[in-house]
Amino acid sequence: MQSAPTNSKLISVCRPTVSLDPILWLPMTREERSRCLRWRLGWLPSGNTTYCIRHPSALLTKTHSIQCLNMHSRLQQPQQIDDPLSYLLNQLPNHPPRQPTIKRQW
Repeated sequence: MQSAPTNSKLISVCRPTVSLDPILWLPMTREERSRCLRWRLGWLPSGNTTYCIRHPSALLTKTHSIQCLNMHSRLQQPQQIDDPLSYLLNQLPNHPPRQPTIKRQW
């Protein structure tokens, strides 16, 4: 049995409160869910050092991705927010809807 690497991160530490992360139950494709989970955990493309396609001399880090993809303006978030995508993911509901009428709308 292998032990977890020292730089591993649980998804529970990525949320401000202890709860089931909504990206695990919200309706989305497998690809979308995988991308959200990878972003949440800080796993960017390939596990190795990767360079940005647009800026070949810059490493592809979370910070560089936010700036390079212009996430603040695309997601309509103020510049004061360090990670606008994680901020929006944290704004999602904490539990699935319980009323049948709301469930059908999803």
